[in-house]
Amino acid sequence: FSFSGNGAGTIGGQTGPFSCTFNGDDTVGTTQQSSGVFNGSCNTPCATVGITGTYTRTVAFWSAGATFTSGCLYGRSVAFTCVWVPTSAPTVVSYEMVCIIT
Repeated sequence: FSFSGNGAGTIGGQTGPFSCTFNGDDTVGTTQQSSGVFNGSCNTPCATVGITGTYTRTVAFWSAGATFTSGCLYGRSVAFTCVWVPTSAPTVVSYEMVCIIT
C-alpha cells in the first residue's frame, strides 16, 4: 500500500502542518486481516524526517505504532487509528484513509 496525507498537529513540541508518505505491504494477509511493517517520511515544521512502524488491519480498520527515525523528531513515537473509506463503486478499487494520530 501507499499512503499520503497531511494535516495540522503538534508532535514533540513542533506545531504546524505535517505531511507524510508511507509505503508497506498488505498482501501478506487475507481480505479479513493483515499485519506488517511500513516506512516513509514526513515533512514537519522542523525538517523532513524518516518514520517506520508496524501495523495491524482487520477488514477496514488499521492501527499502527511508529517511531521517527531521523531528524528533529528522532526517537519520538506516534500511534495511528485509521479506517479505510471506499472512494469507488460499485467495484471498490480505491480507498481514502482517515486517521487519528496520537
